[in-house]
Amino acid sequence: MADTIQVELATAACDRCSVAALSERTALRRVRVDPVDERVDFVANEVPADPPSELELLEFAGKAHGRYDLNATASGSEGDAHGPCACAGFPPAFSSIPVLPREARIDDGELIATFVLTGYGELQAIVDALGPAEVRRILVDRDADEDGDGRPDVVPIDRSAVTERQATVAALAVEKGYFEPDGATADEIAADLGLAKSTVSEHLRLVTATVLSQLFGDE
Repeated sequence: MADTIQVELATAACDRCSVAALSERTALRRVRVDPVDERVDFVANEVPADPPSELELLEFAGKAHGRYDLNATASGSEGDAHGPCACAGFPPAFSSIPVLPREARIDDGELIATFVLTGYGELQAIVDALGPAEVRRILVDRDADEDGDGRPDVVPIDRSAVTERQATVAALAVEKGYFEPDGATADEIAADLGLAKSTVSEHLRLVTATVLSQLFGDE
């Protein structure tokens, strides 16, 4: 049997996305991105007050079921038109990924998607498609094949391949629950360490790349 990988990735929407703006007020669940028709369908836990006019909303069973056409004209806080939503992280990426997400939500302007994959190739394709997406969580269930390949279920990681600074950032990220759904953000970790958010994100990206290489490398 092949390895089963569960991974949670996060990518930011563009600053003109009405769905992302709404998610700053209420978390959006059961999100589905349609790359063909270029729209986002979602369910909000709460019926939002004064939602963006570009959203089509229907209240049902105490929840708001919504749809947003990504080619619609988004309005600013004063009603001025900002043009169509770009959302480079949404439809273009979803049109090229090999596996649809098992779960997706939008929270505070970020699309957070969970995938269940059967190999590193699928994971690499999704990471490449989502571009600057951050890996928030990864779980690997290693199953030996019928003949038994001798691979252990637990794979040791060589810490020497991670710099001291990268290890410091990664350790604090784990301590603060960065890889958990309700944990600290990259901004909060950066503030604790006195670093820029971009620096923290880059350190975490490099640590993630090192770990993935050791988990799934040919050797």
